[in-house]
Amino acid sequence: MSFDLAKLFVIVVGSLIVGAVAFMAAKGWAQRLMLLGLLGGLFFYSGIGGADESVSWTYSVYYFGVFFGVVFGFSFGRVFFMSTGRTLGARLPYVLGTMNSAAWQWVVVLYVLVSLLPLVLPEFRLHMLFLPPSPDLKALFAERFSTATPNLLEKLVGYAQLLLSPFFYLALYHLRFRLKWVILIFAFLLYAGYVDKAYAGRGDVMMHVGMIVLALWVMRPWLRKRIMGVILLSLPLLFYGFYIYGRIRIGGGVEGVGITDGVFSILETEWGFPRMVGMSIIESEARVNLGAYFVWIVTLPIPKIITGGIEGARINYEISEIVLGSTRGTTGWYVVLPGLVSEAVYIYGKYFFWVHGLLIGFMAAFFARLTERVPQTSFLFFYLVLMFSYALNRGGISALLPLIMNQFLLFYLFLFYILIRRKKQIATHIL
Repeated sequence: MSFDLAKLFVIVVGSLIVGAVAFMAAKGWAQRLMLLGLLGGLFFYSGIGGADESVSWTYSVYYFGVFFGVVFGFSFGRVFFMSTGRTLGARLPYVLGTMNSAAWQWVVVLYVLVSLLPLVLPEFRLHMLFLPPSPDLKALFAERFSTATPNLLEKLVGYAQLLLSPFFYLALYHLRFRLKWVILIFAFLLYAGYVDKAYAGRGDVMMHVGMIVLALWVMRPWLRKRIMGVILLSLPLLFYGFYIYGRIRIGGGVEGVGITDGVFSILETEWGFPRMVGMSIIESEARVNLGAYFVWIVTLPIPKIITGGIEGARINYEISEIVLGSTRGTTGWYVVLPGLVSEAVYIYGKYFFWVHGLLIGFMAAFFARLTERVPQTSFLFFYLVLMFSYALNRGGISALLPLIMNQFLLFYLFLFYILIRRKKQIATHIL
């Protein structure tokens, strides 16, 4: 990767100025952390790589359009959802605070047990926790393109784990004074997932590590200097570890691979969205079928274990076919991570691409308002910050929207129920 210094200067300085103004305009640590994560992820994954010499200045225009869209969407959203945040802050902490702490601990236990079910059904493999398999990325890719579909039981287990996730994060709040247990739980879940698939993706590792770092940063403020020091010292080693693990899991060798080479290889991949995906989408002038895209969004909350697959746009698959020049299922085909800017242009075109950033900023503001006045949602908020800053900025809207609509479906009903119940209790008390 070779940078155009003038382009790099414009992208870095422009992002810092706009981001700093937006950060100062946000109120409270929750809003600022959400916005910082979202804009920081956008800059890291879709901004820096835009300064590559092979990437045109046109891409930079699209980048700043999406960047400004996120800022304006978030600014509008935090005002629009202000009353929602106040209402939840006035009612939800009390309701959650009166619930039995022991019951929440059982939620954690239940979630861990459900996470272990893939090692029990349909084949008993629980003993593999003590005899973990070697990394096998080739088998994982072969499984992805297999025509075999998961049976009903496997789908039900996956859906149960999905719906339990928000409550699991709520339950972790009751372990806030025992963060060592939280760290052990996340480490075990990551390990169990590896044993099941013989594979631990970079995204899974980053999400679990990110949860631990955010929990320590917010809940142990006196440790922040140490945390920052550990991050600065360990980040190069973490990147190098990702590179080494990536070679091992595909059966490659690691002889003669230096730390510097490994770190720069990972950074080149993470900064490569504009060069590898963005320019292909811009130059192809291909666009999604907006009707099919909205069908996909509207039908997301419908459990597919009941209805089966529903026709609609599959953004990541379509972008992958354009970038790779081959169709799904052919030899060498895989899902390309699009990044936000490339995806914005593909969905809304070269005139309305900024709408993507606007809507994403608006959604981020909603979740910041939803959680900012409710201490019990701290771990849930950390999870949301990582989804918006990391998963969204790499995998695009397809990495976020299904989760906040499907995964949170039962949680939304839970919120509605306890708020209505609390409102009735207040009315009865007044009478």
